[in-house]
Amino acid sequence: MRSLARSLLFGFMAFAFVATTSAYADSASERAIAGLKKIKDKPDTVTIILIPLLVKAVQSKSAELEKAVGIKLDFIEKGILTIHSDIMREKIAKLGSFDIMAYVPMWTGDFAAAEIAEPIDAWVAKYDPDIDGYMGNSADHAKFSGKVYGLMADGDAHTYIMRKDVIEHPGERAAFKAKFGRDPGCPKTWAEHQDLISFFHRKAGEKLMGQVLEQEFYGTVEARVRGRNYVNWVHRFLSKGTLYFDDKMNPLIDSPEGIQATKEFLAAYKEMDPAATGWDSAQLLPHYGGGRAFNTIHFAGTANFAESPKKSKVRGKNVYCVMPGTVVDGRLIQRTNNAGAFAYGVNSFSKNPEVAYLVAQWLASPEIGTQIIQHRASFFEPVRKIHFAKDGFRKEMEEHYSPLFVAAHEKQILITAPLVNLPGSNEYHDRLDIRLHEVLLGRLTPEQAMKKAAADWDEVTDDEERDSQIKFWAEQKKLFPKVDSP
Repeated sequence: MRSLARSLLFGFMAFAFVATTSAYADSASERAIAGLKKIKDKPDTVTIILIPLLVKAVQSKSAELEKAVGIKLDFIEKGILTIHSDIMREKIAKLGSFDIMAYVPMWTGDFAAAEIAEPIDAWVAKYDPDIDGYMGNSADHAKFSGKVYGLMADGDAHTYIMRKDVIEHPGERAAFKAKFGRDPGCPKTWAEHQDLISFFHRKAGEKLMGQVLEQEFYGTVEARVRGRNYVNWVHRFLSKGTLYFDDKMNPLIDSPEGIQATKEFLAAYKEMDPAATGWDSAQLLPHYGGGRAFNTIHFAGTANFAESPKKSKVRGKNVYCVMPGTVVDGRLIQRTNNAGAFAYGVNSFSKNPEVAYLVAQWLASPEIGTQIIQHRASFFEPVRKIHFAKDGFRKEMEEHYSPLFVAAHEKQILITAPLVNLPGSNEYHDRLDIRLHEVLLGRLTPEQAMKKAAADWDEVTDDEERDSQIKFWAEQKKLFPKVDSP
């Protein structure tokens, strides 16, 4: 029934798009098509470089684009661990082997400084991709040094999920309240989060919801493989009311706030399967979806797996929460991050950059982007106001995910913070990730790790030229959430 409903929805949307009385008249997608039709010497193909997980959903719109303007979509698939390097090679090759790049917004600074990403401000002004239609500051995540380099296609933000059936069980609820003096529910702070995951972590042979466990039930699971640690650290750190650097690009990660965030990061690991230091999505999703953990914090697409009728044992048993935070001077500050989001950017070496921009606008538009998000194999998440509006696509999003996820994501997107979007982004994050992993393995204390990480960051800053980084950072600081808590 759900598949039938979605098929009917897509059929209706496709019909509406090509109809002369289209519901999308004078919309971002229509303006893109009109712009493409006016360009006489168009290529037959526009090539997009992207990770494999995104291909099927984007490819589903290729025939529609070809029918409208005669342009086919071609794809260069690169893994998430190599795509940054593959795109950066354009700085040397300058071949224009791809026209559009679907990239993580924290790389905007790298690609802009290398002059691989084309600034698109002039086309944004000319064709109007409905920049004002994005939630919160989402559109700003693909900006660098005051210029627009990408159109956000994805509202992915790290998402907090826990077992609704467990916290609503009368016996578990009463026991938790007896110990902590409050009912179990969405945690406001990281301290409350720790209470939850430690309380519901049970050994084999212990009881959970009145039943004896045959295997261990873990308190939480996060991706703690090398390369993923920093994305599970930054929301803890930023909730302390500080940023990555001061105005002179001196790292703040070795501050008391950074050390406390690292202690919280380590404390949570003690409630996980120890093997999580080697886990990413491929291991995390079946672990949580298989009913082995009380909580997970991972990419928003985790909700699709958790609610899957075929893959998940916890479908309908989940509650979705805004990320916990920290009380600072009487203010609750909550933050998450956009490490899993994607934007469409234009390759500066494309032989048809304006065509590439217009195709990107069409794909990221409220109309076409919504269909891509709702594709059965999609890894794109809601990012525009219309996705949450009752007179927009809220009902469809609730059917695709769950009403609880949509309600939480609507709030969470308002507190989504960027990662270090500066030249050397990958180096900053990787050097931090190494130190965090050493904490998990017991090789460094939180204090030692942050001291070393700060020294590492100073090296990266100096390698990238501190004076220029200071100027770039002054602009990036403007792109952080304007609200403490949604």
